[in-house]
Amino acid sequence: MNRSSVHSKRQYIRMRLLFMIAFATVCMTLSAQYYGMQFSAHDFVLDQRSGLILTPEGAHDLKRNLDLQFQLRLDPKHETYFGYIFRLIIGNRNIDLIHSIVPGNPNNFELILGDKTSKIAFHIPIEKLQKNWIKFSFELDFKNHQVSCFINDQVLVDELYGFDENEGFRLIFGANSFGNFSSTDVPAMILRDVELICDEGSSCKWPLNETDGNIAHSVPEGDNGIAINPRWLLKEHNTWMQLLELEIKGEVKSTFDPRNDDLYILSMDSLYIYNLIEDGIRGIAQESPPPIEGSNQLIFDTISNRLLLYSLGNHYLSSFNFETRKWSPSFPGKLEETNYWQHNHFVSPDGTIMAFGGYGQYMYKNSMLAWNPEMKHFDSLAYKGNFHPR
Repeated sequence: MNRSSVHSKRQYIRMRLLFMIAFATVCMTLSAQYYGMQFSAHDFVLDQRSGLILTPEGAHDLKRNLDLQFQLRLDPKHETYFGYIFRLIIGNRNIDLIHSIVPGNPNNFELILGDKTSKIAFHIPIEKLQKNWIKFSFELDFKNHQVSCFINDQVLVDELYGFDENEGFRLIFGANSFGNFSSTDVPAMILRDVELICDEGSSCKWPLNETDGNIAHSVPEGDNGIAINPRWLLKEHNTWMQLLELEIKGEVKSTFDPRNDDLYILSMDSLYIYNLIEDGIRGIAQESPPPIEGSNQLIFDTISNRLLLYSLGNHYLSSFNFETRKWSPSFPGKLEETNYWQHNHFVSPDGTIMAFGGYGQYMYKNSMLAWNPEMKHFDSLAYKGNFHPR
């Protein structure tokens, strides 16, 4: 059976969409940076919420100073983010960093000293917290009775009285329970690169780059923390997860809109849109189904917000109208087998559909093609230098 007949044969395809959550992209940053502990928050029952105890063996000694640093993001798949970022217990008193959104309060982060709100309060937009790692830094100077916070290119300072550093300290992130202190209010946060610097500069770090288990290994060794109900991002990066299973008739094309995290799945009669963030899917019945065959490709144009279906060999480009549920009429009557299997494509900054590479007739291509809207044709482009087809 030749390749053309295989692609034209009607069949049912059981389609399993597997998605490896990689950071970061799912393409958001380099994979080497995609690690940390994700905290289970208010959408989980109380005994399934997450906490991180970095002093499980008891209070750590403290003399004059304590510096705490960490990086934080918020999981974008949530509507509320109230809860404890960390709780630092010194003797029988607490220092808490809490995230909350309260009407009339311009700040969403507040540092609590004992039973009062300190002067250290600040605002970081939720959108920024969802998309970026934010570095937090706190310095406790017991000799000069001062606590400082370094955030948003500014320094916030308040007095620090009533704490006996000779009693040592305990540090817990998220859900916490020790003595008279207890809370299950946890924001949907992701934490990494925690570092403590004590007194004369002795440092201990917890990268939180684990892949399994409930041990948060320290650097240097010897001060491992205990993670309660952790979700390790590095494990999710290394593990395929089945998110969706569909039974679709005939050929299938797919493409991704990175701005809205939408995966488009096109079949001979329907268009499915799966949103990775909301984990929801919707189907659109097409009024004018396009020809779905091996030679054409689907691409989402983020410049003009269009879903496009095109073919290099048959020289057509069609856009989908979501209101009328129709494709623009640009398909030829006869479709020829393509010479550009497995080519790559992208949308240039000016909105031009570009394609390069591919394979056909036992030859790898080093062609660069661009859609010409006036001629309704893919034109070959001249270029300088070496171009490797793979």
